[in-house]
Amino acid sequence: MFAVEYRNVPLIELILKDEKRNVNVADNDGTTALLLALQQTLDVNPPPPFVEEGEEPPEYIIEDDTKEVHICELLLKAGADANSVNRKKKSCFLIVCERSHKALLHMLLNFDAVPDPVALELLDTSASKDIHDRLHAEEKRKEVEAARQEKEKLALIEDGLDIGGKLFCFEHNSL
Repeated sequence: MFAVEYRNVPLIELILKDEKRNVNVADNDGTTALLLALQQTLDVNPPPPFVEEGEEPPEYIIEDDTKEVHICELLLKAGADANSVNRKKKSCFLIVCERSHKALLHMLLNFDAVPDPVALELLDTSASKDIHDRLHAEEKRKEVEAARQEKEKLALIEDGLDIGGKLFCFEHNSL
């Protein structure tokens, strides 16, 4: 945690090489190294100031290639839980959705983060469309794969007898 808190990438890399390390250890608040790194990444660029109704909000950009994003990626590759939640019930996904950081959202999804419907409501329009498109495409891919497996199973059953996952084939003798 100390290395993440001080954004010391060489020390983080060294610690992550240790086979005995537990990358999902949490502090007293339930904050894991990944939760801390995500929060730091988003703190690098504070949220835009309050905007009166009818005014145009200032452009809000978060860099995708910062040291902090790299630290998040290192932790995830080392096995950090993309679904970890602190004691305040804030998940990695929720923290990132609060600021609509598309690169981090995709990174979390790549490491099996479970999308939280409440958190998705917090996304700005651009990030929301991007993430919804990705989730829809992944759902379609799963449906296609399930249909392919079912078709394959039916073909096996047609060719033989499938009993409890074991296939018995019979030769058909024509008279």
